[in-house]
Amino acid sequence: MIKFKESIELTIVTDFDEEMDNITGEETEVFKAGEVVDADVVSEDGKYVDLQFGFNGGVAFGVQRKSFEVMPD
Repeated sequence: MIKFKESIELTIVTDFDEEMDNITGEETEVFKAGEVVDADVVSEDGKYVDLQFGFNGGVAFGVQRKSFEVMPD
């Protein structure tokens, strides 16, 4: 679970064609500051991370790490 520190709009990849190596489905979601969401950090690259969401299995790439905090279990 994560909690957003600021309101943010993310593009979430919901479908990917591995054979053709391209995105075939995506949606935009707006998360409000203080909103708690079922998501896990699946990749980190310095100040940016990739998040995988439990509500649809989709992934948001390049999310600023400072925009959220990981909630304790």
